[in-house]
Amino acid sequence: MSLKRKKLKSFIVLSFLILNLFSCKERQEVNTTENSSAISTNERSAVDYVLDRDELEKLNAAVLRDINDFNWFRGPYSIYEELENMSFSYDIYYHQTKANSVDTTYSLLLKEKSYLKYFVYNALNVSEHNGEYRLFGYSPSYSYERLKEQFDSNNYHYLQSNSIQFGQFYKPIYPNVDEDRKQIGQKIAEAAMKEIEKSFEANRKSSDFENAFVPGSYQLYVRNFRDHDNKVFVVIEGPTDNGWILEMSMGNEGTKYYDDKFTDADTENYKYIVERYKELCIFQTSMELKRLGWEYRYPVNLKGF
Repeated sequence: MSLKRKKLKSFIVLSFLILNLFSCKERQEVNTTENSSAISTNERSAVDYVLDRDELEKLNAAVLRDINDFNWFRGPYSIYEELENMSFSYDIYYHQTKANSVDTTYSLLLKEKSYLKYFVYNALNVSEHNGEYRLFGYSPSYSYERLKEQFDSNNYHYLQSNSIQFGQFYKPIYPNVDEDRKQIGQKIAEAAMKEIEKSFEANRKSSDFENAFVPGSYQLYVRNFRDHDNKVFVVIEGPTDNGWILEMSMGNEGTKYYDDKFTDADTENYKYIVERYKELCIFQTSMELKRLGWEYRYPVNLKGF
């Protein structure tokens, strides 16, 4: 009987030790999981926007493409001409453009001197939307440290470093002008004519007739575009040696064009751009603006380029 009691007592003690062991292990696993979760959350805030190799290559390719285009279209008037055949290392910063914006803005802070418009140090600003990167300007400063402080004070988040090599600038490469692209060009021209009509009617009601559309014959040149572009450009040449560049946003599937922006092409800078745009024309047409009393009409004469 004594032996049985000893065995029972030993069994109870052993069971208690085993239960304690599992309990400690469970608490340890819970703590480990909680710590792991906390670490992951902290790391996530720092690494969510780190770009992998493929994204860095896409980012660089977009910068090279857009700066090349800018230089070719503007020639000696380009702010980026000093970048030709230059290489730079840069720090990548990001921030949201707006609280509810789906676009992310990246600023590439160039570590080496880059003389853009007389500023010694610069950052190239790039927007990203649905995996497509676009250059939209630069942030200048006379000091690298001052530019870095400006980013830090405006809650720009440092991501990582990278480098980029610019080559010699060349004529931009656009899709071939086939019949489908000509048809799209025609639709763009028709949308541009409607915008010209709206502006023409607005001029009639305004006392400001400087560089306004007047009755006469106009030539329209639709510049080529890439499939991922969200803007289209139309050169307009008028009867009084006035010229304009019409910039329109591209709607869903490229079937709608809206938010017109006319730029007077009356400076040497814009005259140069006009000639470059015309070199990449995919559709050319003419239109006639006629005055009848207080009404304006334009018989459209569409001729494929």
